[in-house]
Amino acid sequence: FDGELYSDAAMVNISIDGENDWPELAFIGNQETSEDTSLVLTLEASDVDSPELIFSASSDNESVAVSIAGDLLTMAPAPNYFGTANITVTVNDGFLTDAETFMLTVTSVNDLPTIVLPESFTFAEDGSLVEDFAGYIDDIDGDVLILTVSDNENVTVQIDDLVVTFGTLPDFNGSEAVTFTVDDSQDLSFASDNMDIIIFPVNDAPVLEEIRDQQTTENQILLFDIIATDVDGDEIFIEAESDTSAVEAKMVQGQLKLTPALNWNGTAEITVTVSDGFLSDSETFTLTVTSVNNPPIVESLRIDTNEDE
Repeated sequence: FDGELYSDAAMVNISIDGENDWPELAFIGNQETSEDTSLVLTLEASDVDSPELIFSASSDNESVAVSIAGDLLTMAPAPNYFGTANITVTVNDGFLTDAETFMLTVTSVNDLPTIVLPESFTFAEDGSLVEDFAGYIDDIDGDVLILTVSDNENVTVQIDDLVVTFGTLPDFNGSEAVTFTVDDSQDLSFASDNMDIIIFPVNDAPVLEEIRDQQTTENQILLFDIIATDVDGDEIFIEAESDTSAVEAKMVQGQLKLTPALNWNGTAEITVTVSDGFLSDSETFTLTVTSVNNPPIVESLRIDTNEDE
């Protein structure tokens, strides 16, 4: 139209080139998980131009590992780690990206203490053994630990902090299984382990019962029992001796026979010894032989005289 009453028409083509639109990542927000527990999130994103989107993720803390499988984001804290990590998730359509950074908080939980004992400890009968259990016990949280023992009957156990002193009832030897438990006093968190306490035997000396001082009369034999024991059950031998030849001392079928010499009186020291062939025990006592009044003896007389005198 030229302003006059005349005009003409023409065809005009207008071309509008398309532009790639940014992909949009759905809001994630801060997240939380517990120590030793992985967290898995399903990621969401949109793109008006393309349905095929690629997710990626990274962590600013090496103690939290991240991985992507399709649209699943897995965040795995290292064992026993607690704290925070900044996680960045990115969505990509091949040209443009969208990203979000959020904070993952890993909260601490109480870890069980651990106790790993040797198979056994060994010491001698009637002896003792001191062991520091600090090398066998651990608690990654650093809690104060309480050590206790159970199932011991013949083995005695004293615990001072984590130092353990073993002993036994008198003369016990053999093996006994005991259980040690460590407790961190946190919500009934404890651990236990068993071990054998081995006590090897040693030879015990036989024991001779006390023998009191004895008394008899002149020309009388004294006979009485001698009692001796050996806790190991070994065969024992009993001998006796006198400090004077005027009293004979000898064992007769488990009894001590003391025989003073004829018409002798006085005192004698008698020693009785019991032996198992290696170790011995002895008792020394005084034997008193009292005198008795012996009747006088008239010897035969010879009288010589002359006939008719």
